[in-house]
Amino acid sequence: MNLYLCDGIHLSSIRIMFNTAFLLSLLTAVSITCSAKVDNPIKYKISFQEKQNIPWVDSVMAKLTLEEKIAQLFMVAGYSSKSQDNTAQLLQLVNKYHIGGVIFFQGGPKSQVQLTNRLQKSSNVPLLIGMDAEWGPSMRLDSIIRFPRQMMLGALQNDSLVFEMGGEIARQLKRLGVHINFAPVADVNNNPNNPVINTRSFGENRQNTSNKAIAYMLGLQENGILACAKHFPGHGDTDKDSHETLPSVLFEKDRLDSLELYPFRKLFDAGISSVMVGHLMVPSLTHSSTLPTSLSDEVVIDLLQKTLGFKGLIFTDAMNMKGVSNYRKPSRVNALALMAGNDILVYPNEIGESIQKIARYVHRGRIPHEEIEAKCRKVLTAKYFAGLSKYTPIDTTNIINDLNDTKYLVLKRRLCREAITVVRNDYDLIPFQQLDTLSIAYVELDSGMGTPFLGMLNNYASIHHYSLPREATNNQIDSLKRLLQPHNLIVFGYHNLDARPQFNFGIRHEMTDFISETSTQKKVVLCLFGSPYALEKFPLVDLPASIVVGYDNSTEVQEMTAQILFGAIGAKGMLPVSAGINFPGGNGLTTEGGLRLSYVMPEEIGISKVAMAKIDSIANFAILQGATPGCQVYAAVDGKIFLNKGYGKQTYNSNDQNVSSGTVYDVASVTKVVATLPIVMQLFESKKLSITDSLGKFISFPRNNSKKNIYTWQLLTHQGGLKEFLPFHLDYLTAIWPKDKLYSTVPSDSFPLRISSGNYINLYYQLNPTIFSHHNGRDYPNQIAQNIYAIKSLKDSIYKKIDRTLQYKDIQYRYSDHGFIYLQRIIESITKTPLDSLTQTRFYCPLGMRTTMYKPTESISPDSIAPTEYDFLFRKQVVRGFVHDQTAALLGGVAGNAGIFSNANDLGKLLQVFLQNGSYGGKTYFKPETVKFFTSAFSISNRRGLGWDKPETIPGKPSPVGLTVSPSSYGHSGFTGTLVWVDPETKLVFVFLSNRVFPNAENTKLAKMNIRTDMLDVLEEAVKGRK
Repeated sequence: MNLYLCDGIHLSSIRIMFNTAFLLSLLTAVSITCSAKVDNPIKYKISFQEKQNIPWVDSVMAKLTLEEKIAQLFMVAGYSSKSQDNTAQLLQLVNKYHIGGVIFFQGGPKSQVQLTNRLQKSSNVPLLIGMDAEWGPSMRLDSIIRFPRQMMLGALQNDSLVFEMGGEIARQLKRLGVHINFAPVADVNNNPNNPVINTRSFGENRQNTSNKAIAYMLGLQENGILACAKHFPGHGDTDKDSHETLPSVLFEKDRLDSLELYPFRKLFDAGISSVMVGHLMVPSLTHSSTLPTSLSDEVVIDLLQKTLGFKGLIFTDAMNMKGVSNYRKPSRVNALALMAGNDILVYPNEIGESIQKIARYVHRGRIPHEEIEAKCRKVLTAKYFAGLSKYTPIDTTNIINDLNDTKYLVLKRRLCREAITVVRNDYDLIPFQQLDTLSIAYVELDSGMGTPFLGMLNNYASIHHYSLPREATNNQIDSLKRLLQPHNLIVFGYHNLDARPQFNFGIRHEMTDFISETSTQKKVVLCLFGSPYALEKFPLVDLPASIVVGYDNSTEVQEMTAQILFGAIGAKGMLPVSAGINFPGGNGLTTEGGLRLSYVMPEEIGISKVAMAKIDSIANFAILQGATPGCQVYAAVDGKIFLNKGYGKQTYNSNDQNVSSGTVYDVASVTKVVATLPIVMQLFESKKLSITDSLGKFISFPRNNSKKNIYTWQLLTHQGGLKEFLPFHLDYLTAIWPKDKLYSTVPSDSFPLRISSGNYINLYYQLNPTIFSHHNGRDYPNQIAQNIYAIKSLKDSIYKKIDRTLQYKDIQYRYSDHGFIYLQRIIESITKTPLDSLTQTRFYCPLGMRTTMYKPTESISPDSIAPTEYDFLFRKQVVRGFVHDQTAALLGGVAGNAGIFSNANDLGKLLQVFLQNGSYGGKTYFKPETVKFFTSAFSISNRRGLGWDKPETIPGKPSPVGLTVSPSSYGHSGFTGTLVWVDPETKLVFVFLSNRVFPNAENTKLAKMNIRTDMLDVLEEAVKGRK
């Protein structure tokens, strides 16, 4: 495997020059060019073979007593989460014994910095601050973004990402006032039963481990943080934890040299600053069955310093670990560790007694005075190059925000995306194809732990969700088996696995048996959100068709895994370790990406925070001004969704539901381009419909009715001379008293309700009881509102009324809903199939548009649907889940002009089909030339395309959108406060949904304030200005 530190820069091309040097960071001789800005890199080469001319070091050395020089070799433990007792203890160690450093463990960022500042202020010699931050400071501190563990990084094929991560962790550590990170772990983990290293290792392959450890080290040191290779001479092939006992590594020198020591040698050659010696029993090196390696001069001096030539800082592993503390009394063990060749004692006990004992050893000649001098000088030199000669306190202002900068999350998402590994994919099941043939069930193993996974799965298709608790009983499993019977694709999400082999990685045989049994009956995908070693716990036979290893259960991994299943992104990772004979290390399958829309953060594709803040501001302003109670905004560019957000509430009631990305809206006239038009385009392609076909070819008109001569293209461009809108619903109201008078031109107590200019309706009226009923039945099958049903013949009556309406004699552009109602009739005449069935089978189901439909109350909960108007005149109720358009309601809720409900996310899929010239998700819906033909302006006298609205290109004439969009763009708006727009030049898809008509359709603030078009302008500019 090649190591690329940055794109195009290979390790072999980097010349690292040193003379057995101790490198605190990349040398000035290292030539490397990366996009990441280097923050105060250390640009020096430090040699301990010759005296350094560093005045600050000399001046400090001259002031220190022997005991104080010894104290510089002690790095004690600090806990910023503990009580003041720990702080008091640390202050005592600083003030009384003048210790050299602190290694911080559990705590919080702000409290740790405050404690650091207090300790540094009290210390005569600045303290060297260290942390175990293998996956970032979050390994020890709360409230900080957590980067992946090293084993997950071991799955990456692009090592420059590890370098980048090292740099970002360095910036976090510097913000905390930390100088050394005890990372990377250089242990080759070739023992799956290793209880302590395991997923902290890059894996079982020595070269992969070396490459990634070097990349991590360079990222740290390039950005001014000391790195430390651990746990020398190699802790990977043990089955014991050195925190609890002394693990044994019973291999000969040849094996150790070729495997365990290999990454350490490579790191030393590349210039790592320091090394940590583990507490291990390695008889082939120590010639003892009891002596820990950390106390062996044969290991620390003969092997590490002489044979391998390492001249950097040498740390012990924590001296309170039982792997060494059981050996002797703490003060004795601390002295032995220094005598063995270590420079700094980490987490020692009995500080005062130890310093005195070591001082006595010096006075008696057991430890040469020169050794203490040399070690102290090494420590001070490290402090000098860490910037401690000019120490300034760390500012706590905005520290949490600084440590969680968006750039860190962007990098984490990329690390996760490229590490996830497909280890099995029979039948090329991943990515999922032909969604309309699949009934997908997701089984969540460990209830409640797969919420992000389910959420992302639901973005792509309709998912049936089931869950089992971690300790599910056989009865619960048997019940679930029955529930899974109707489904033909089962996705098992095994969540929240345990990283520890001693707990079987959290795997239960009842679950593996259940998965194996299901795999013999159906197509099964297993997604393991944890250690790859868990694979070994599954039977050798009856494996799922597809298996994906996610390495952890983070939100990012869950969401990326779901996107891999649907082909939005491709899998790239390779197993860093072997997990039984079925899954050898180094294996992984690549899968297709870009098949469907993916979900990204704006910053991942160069969209600025400022642009997103503007969108938020416009949406919130619209809500504040009462233009709409809430809205949904969606934007995608280049097939990547970077905005899919809900604002406000479903109504102006503060207790009502918040709008989410899942809220469903009545899209009004957007129906024309997302329901009727796509079917028209397919019929056009199949030559079953021509744009020069006349209405009379499909619909029978009276001989003297000129509408029979209207061409299809005239219906599509609103040039058929049809009336704009006629309130047919008023024809079905009847007066109760007086029965002979429904309307008046003068308002009064009996006629108080204004329905139009100079027209008032009787206070006592009702829906025509011969047409409508409050009860559903054979005679009243069509529901138009809650508890209101219409007779079956009403649809034909409406059609006849439309046919009888007068027609304008000229064919200039006049927007009319009737044209698309006629198009619906043409479609149903040709196909002999209702429009709602056609849209589902031809588009919505294959595209996974699970919320897009006519008559949504038949399929989804009304609570998830935003209401439209309080229809005080016709239906006398708040309309929720039933089409707002009265004519469409009279037609049974399925009409060519209105009736579709959807969320923005699902509309985006169909709009992406048009942007991608007719193809999406591995399926072709239109030919590219068809899309081009229908989305282009049809004539010079009308800005519109065929069905689509387009920007006005003639100066001074009104346009549906602003000047930022390209002339080739197209879209459509809707009466309820909706807009969809596609720009082929910028590759932008925009969807805005709202219920601005709630509670009254006369509210026109949304249009007057240019809310929709202003948002589109912001997004167009943001896309054009991407970095």
